[in-house]
Amino acid sequence: MTLLCRDARSRCVVYALNDDKNLFWAFDALDDGTNTTGRGASGVFDNVAVWFGGEIGYWLYGNGRLRTEVIDSKNQKSSSFPSSADGAVAGPPRAPRMTYELRVPLGEIGIAAGESVAVGLHTWDDYDRGPSFWWPAGVDVFTPARYGTLVTSGKR
Repeated sequence: MTLLCRDARSRCVVYALNDDKNLFWAFDALDDGTNTTGRGASGVFDNVAVWFGGEIGYWLYGNGRLRTEVIDSKNQKSSSFPSSADGAVAGPPRAPRMTYELRVPLGEIGIAAGESVAVGLHTWDDYDRGPSFWWPAGVDVFTPARYGTLVTSGKR
């Protein structure tokens, strides 16, 4: 899957692919030239998030921190859980823009290669402005009925 995210403020290209055990995401935030320090004096809070099945979420921050949560949409709350997912971040000053890579074990989101899962995502490059891009439009972490569908590739 490749998505070109564009709104009035920013552009981002999102890639997803899988093997038999993992789902791999890459986010290239083309217009995000902010830093990798998380929320700082300048108000930046770079991050990307992906939510699966309305139950599990992964937030990867510009400072490299990965937060994983079980989502309770009914009560609009979440709680952390131990995960074997991992991620990597590159950004200014070492790179001209923010890029994120995330690996999520398929078993952790309850699917196998060749199966589908509901998915929602956002990119966020400025805490004070809010998310730069939501996919699908109108989705947020607590609206799983609005998530899109990701179909993974089967075993080869």
